[in-house]
Amino acid sequence: MKKNILTAAVTLALSAPAFSAAIVGNYGAATTLGQVASPTTVNSVLYNPAAGYLVLDTEEESVRLGYLSQIGGSVEFGEADNFEDEVDRFMDALDDFDDDLMAGRYTSIAEADAAADVILDDFSSVLKEFGDSGRIKTAFSVAVPGLPAVFQVGDLPGVISVDASVSAISAVSFLDAPLQKVGTGDLSDYDLKTDSAVFVRGGALFQLGLGYSQPVSGLNSIGGLAGQLVLGAKANLYSASLSQEVAAVDRDDDEDVGDLISDGLDDNAKDSSALGVDLGAVWLAENYQLGFAVKNINSPELKYGSLQDSADAQAFSSEISLDGGVTLETQGTVDGAVFLKERALMLAASADLNKVDDLVGDEVQMLHVSGVYFPSSAVVPTLRLGYEKNLSGEELSAVNFGMGLFRGVANFDLTYGLDTAEVDGNSIPRRLGLQLSFEESF
Repeated sequence: MKKNILTAAVTLALSAPAFSAAIVGNYGAATTLGQVASPTTVNSVLYNPAAGYLVLDTEEESVRLGYLSQIGGSVEFGEADNFEDEVDRFMDALDDFDDDLMAGRYTSIAEADAAADVILDDFSSVLKEFGDSGRIKTAFSVAVPGLPAVFQVGDLPGVISVDASVSAISAVSFLDAPLQKVGTGDLSDYDLKTDSAVFVRGGALFQLGLGYSQPVSGLNSIGGLAGQLVLGAKANLYSASLSQEVAAVDRDDDEDVGDLISDGLDDNAKDSSALGVDLGAVWLAENYQLGFAVKNINSPELKYGSLQDSADAQAFSSEISLDGGVTLETQGTVDGAVFLKERALMLAASADLNKVDDLVGDEVQMLHVSGVYFPSSAVVPTLRLGYEKNLSGEELSAVNFGMGLFRGVANFDLTYGLDTAEVDGNSIPRRLGLQLSFEESF
């Protein structure tokens, strides 16, 4: 067993064709704003189909564009501290034990057993920790230039929205198995072995959306509260290439784990397409709004390549799905905001009502709160500050900060995780992200 075999596998997984953290992930200024239907960013149409009518000022303009409304990515680490250092230490211990066996430094099974017991005592719990928390996930997304586009057509009372993006995600995790003594009672075949493996999965996703939103005619108040009800619907075409691979780290066939993963991901890629439907509503008043959206009401499904023919994967058939697929489950989201005239100041919040799995099987149920300063002058930068927490899965939380130039034409938004992991004695955030966007101003 080579010392760097698992580290190389992790590195390869991180540099593999990146594959999207979620079907609707972070997009431009909405990274900090959250999933609120806000006219301050055209990306709002990605979260609530009714947002299209809010995004377009129909009295002043007939079309609004996203020039390059999203380009950016994120990385997320598991909770295991000093993951790479512990891997190196584990591999060093096994290599040293193998070297001592080959050099004949143990004169009896009893001596070899004693040395093996030291390694078992030291690393059995480490392998379990790797399995529980040793994971790294990377994500990247880019919008098709010019989209989203929101526009009016003819005498239609509402507006049409079109959006398209390419997103990607890769996730690598550790499947732990016991470290055991093997042999027939002779030093010539005595060894320490584990079936532990690296599990890599992910995919590339193209998403094309077509939406329509309009106000409900004649409905100007509810329960005495003046306002306007806007309804929207959106169809999303998902086209994905998803792949997964399992490779044991302790091998007798001299195969390179990195090559096995790379070749397996290529050979095992599965192309599939699906159509999803979203619905949304926004109650818009003079100084507040309330919204509700339901994504993927028909629960479309995308396919992963099968691992039925993988001997390494069969050892973990009770832990992972060998015939993979991912269902884009129905998810409801509520949002609301209070604001001053022209939204110079706005406080907003949004919350998913249930958890769903993302493309790599991680549970997602997001809560966002945010505050926005949106000045009327193009000289003064727009400022955004937010907080987010995943209420399910890893339950990670993060703060978001965003700034926009020229009244939100050029934007950058930073995500900085509040949960930490330890690397080389230093604490690092378990989640980091940076998103850039360029869009037509509000």
